[in-house]
Amino acid sequence: MIIKTRNPPIKVRFPLWKYLNQRLFQKGSIINPIKFWHQYLLDLLESSWELDSRAFLEKCWHS
Repeated sequence: MIIKTRNPPIKVRFPLWKYLNQRLFQKGSIINPIKFWHQYLLDLLESSWELDSRAFLEKCWHS
């Protein structure tokens, strides 16, 4: 997925390690990689929305 901005596009890669390390057969584990990808993007958006602008920029800078 590519997010278009005024700056060069930002590529969000599939979180393979998070997908492989999730606990299987527990509530909240997602076996389907496409559903996992969508849930990951939603969680990323929610966490970015909850941060204030300074904390968000610091998080982007250090990752």
